[in-house]
Amino acid sequence: MLERLFLEILNMSFTASFVICFVMITRLLLKRVPKIFTYVIWSIVLFRLICPFSIESIMSLMPANTKPISQEILYTQTPTIHTGLNNMDQLVNNALPVATIEASVNPMQIWTFIGLIVWGVGVVILLAYGIFSLIKLKRKLETSRHEENNIYITAQLEVPFVLGIVHPKIYLPEGLLPDEKHYILLHEQIHIKRYDHIIRLISFIVVCIHWFNPLVWAAFFMAGKDMEMSCDEAVIKSLGNDVKKAYSSSLLSFAVGKRHTGLIPLAFGEGSTKSRVKNVLSYKKPSFWVVSIILIGIFLLSVGLLTNPITFSTALVAKEVDLTKFESSIIGSEMPRILYADRNKVIFEASGVYVYDLKKEELVCSYAFESFDTQLLKNNKVFVFSLADGKQIIWGFEDTAGNDVKAYSCITGEKNLMEVSKELMATYQKNSFSCYYPNENDERYNQSFGAITMLPGTQDEVIYLTFTSVEVATIKIVYESSLEHKEYQVFGKQQEVTNKQEVEEMRPTPQMEASPIQEYAEQYVAEMFESYSKYTTFKLVDSKITALNKIATFTHLTNAPIELWAIEYRLLPDNIGNVLLAGGMNTIDGWITENGDMGKPILVFSIENGGPEYLGVLRSGYLGNTLSGQEVALRQFLEKSGKLPKETYSREHILVKFPLSTGETCKLLLSQPAQKGSGGIWCVERWMDGNGSIYYDDPQVDTILMEYYEGMQEAYDKGEMPWLVDTKNVALKYTNKVLGQMLTYKDIELIENASLSDFQQLPVSIYFGYISDFQLDTELFHFDRAEWVTSSQEERMNELNLSDADMPNGFYIYNPKHYLDTFIVNEYTQYHFMKKAKESDELNEYTTTDKNEFYNYLSGYEEGSTPPFWVQTQGGYVTNIREQYLP
Repeated sequence: MLERLFLEILNMSFTASFVICFVMITRLLLKRVPKIFTYVIWSIVLFRLICPFSIESIMSLMPANTKPISQEILYTQTPTIHTGLNNMDQLVNNALPVATIEASVNPMQIWTFIGLIVWGVGVVILLAYGIFSLIKLKRKLETSRHEENNIYITAQLEVPFVLGIVHPKIYLPEGLLPDEKHYILLHEQIHIKRYDHIIRLISFIVVCIHWFNPLVWAAFFMAGKDMEMSCDEAVIKSLGNDVKKAYSSSLLSFAVGKRHTGLIPLAFGEGSTKSRVKNVLSYKKPSFWVVSIILIGIFLLSVGLLTNPITFSTALVAKEVDLTKFESSIIGSEMPRILYADRNKVIFEASGVYVYDLKKEELVCSYAFESFDTQLLKNNKVFVFSLADGKQIIWGFEDTAGNDVKAYSCITGEKNLMEVSKELMATYQKNSFSCYYPNENDERYNQSFGAITMLPGTQDEVIYLTFTSVEVATIKIVYESSLEHKEYQVFGKQQEVTNKQEVEEMRPTPQMEASPIQEYAEQYVAEMFESYSKYTTFKLVDSKITALNKIATFTHLTNAPIELWAIEYRLLPDNIGNVLLAGGMNTIDGWITENGDMGKPILVFSIENGGPEYLGVLRSGYLGNTLSGQEVALRQFLEKSGKLPKETYSREHILVKFPLSTGETCKLLLSQPAQKGSGGIWCVERWMDGNGSIYYDDPQVDTILMEYYEGMQEAYDKGEMPWLVDTKNVALKYTNKVLGQMLTYKDIELIENASLSDFQQLPVSIYFGYISDFQLDTELFHFDRAEWVTSSQEERMNELNLSDADMPNGFYIYNPKHYLDTFIVNEYTQYHFMKKAKESDELNEYTTTDKNEFYNYLSGYEEGSTPPFWVQTQGGYVTNIREQYLP
């Protein structure tokens, strides 16, 4: 819940950043106009920072997606953002952590949780600072003297200010001249009249929430400056231009050497004296026409910045269907189909989408396919489904080859369609409402048309559609349970079936017989039932499977086809009130459902001649949004279980070593996926980081990897993408574009004819720098990285503008930045340092694995004077620490 709030705040802050930039530019353009206009424009920023919602408009000036971070980013294997700015998306997406099969929690959830903690701490600190400052100020004001009305005189502060919300008070410093007092009082009264004290409080709270955004801070101070200058102008407008000089003198009297109230939420004083004086002296009342033009401009700007861009064609608005036109022939050539059902409503498709209210027993909403762009309907196939909660309906369009063209969604009951990205569409499809088709053994087989759905939280309550004629629109919704059978007439009149053969031909083909799969699924649920019963404090009394659907088949990975089946199940506790929901647990109508951090369970089967063999469980969050992502996740699973060798392409390999920006050495494994030899293209099939973690490359395409790379090979054979046979080029493009590094050819090392065992050896990383915080009670220490430059490195010397004079001893230690890394030692770490021989003063290198000896050696140096060391790491641990002797 809090993570989702944090992501929403990030979205609002991102959107508001564009608005702030627009307002800053507008502020420059309106530099010579009264500041009341720019002060008003800042309210647009305040709205964007507070409100997560907005309407859409063709006049929107927003250049990017207003919600770039999807809530689903916490659960997808390959998290991405979609700002609409390609360069920004690529930069950020390359840096986002990718989930792996071995991980128990999606790393994106970990980083989001860390970000949430850091953000929350920042909010608390700022609010605490504001409250503390306010308490401190109020204590100073305890000796203030009441003069009249809401005016107080104090000797504790040297600047006037307003304090309070409901009954704001004006505090003036002692010793004001009569004219000064008159001007300042009028200024502060204008603040109160315009409710500036309340606006300032709201602004402070908003800054506390968005403290991580520097543009918000800039907006806060600029808006405060415009607020003060607009108030000055109001004073001049009230008293006339003759008081400009005297008023400016009053401002200057508060300028030098006097402290202001600072960042206090309920108090604000006067600041920015120099700019305020210049503004007062240059202020001129604008003419009527100038004001009119500015107001029109502000109105248009407000509309542009307060609204979001329309995400769909204006022609794509779902229209209300006139039900009187559908007394016949609404079924057309396809059978009606349930999209969603519960005890309150049923959403179904029949040449349109209809929402039927079971309580009112009437159609409450409908959508016609004809309301879509005719070109979409003419050239593409349309399909429609509902999300599992029944709150959204999704329309998708595919071309004749089955490729996605466009997708739209709409909230049930509303009429506006919103365009859906490819990534979000894949997420929606995973979260679609599940139904099942009855087979011939089901007593409802000859009655139901389209899928049957079991109602949430029930064991035997089902809903399905039926009709009694193909040519006449006689559609009924049938509710059936062990205790009741009820039919809801939707269209037409009760009639007999007139063409059973035609009805039979139109019946959807049931999925393949899944009884062995069903048995394994029931066994899995039984294991979950036993596990929950064993490790929880509540008692379970029942379980059921609510959905079991095959989502993919892979025939090329092993000798037998591999199938992935998505399963949804529920467990019934004796008392739902006793259930303390842990991670991955939800409840629906008193039943417990499983939806873990990495998604729902996916059962993996090998289809042998004798039937399916159960291999284990994957999680939907690992599968990604594409067919290639599913294949990569399945390959990791099969390699881990020993069903596949730990290489994707068993041909010649090339090993590439390269450094990350963090300094650790990593490896790429390059292979020829389609054709062996000089004409075969190369690809990165996997890579290993400095800790030994292996990551599989996923091109994120909707084909299997074999077909994807065969297509790339064909393109190369036609003369396209010649760089695909250049191994250094392939490696460099991957490190820079996919991994987000900034490497050159000299940074990477190629090892020809490498074996799989060469790749599997943990990489060794070597660092040079200074050790600090080395303690006996912890395995961690800090390391300030530096660079060891010798006189033989002429090219590097030229880059750093070093001469021989800079290197009297033949070396130079380059350490421009002091960023501390953290390393871990263990009992096997070897320490090498200089030590005097017992029989002489000669220094020799001493080697030990005794951490205490090395600690004592470092303790002999004053802080900041230790010699530099070479640190070698492998597999996440330090293997060697060697002192660099300095003559």
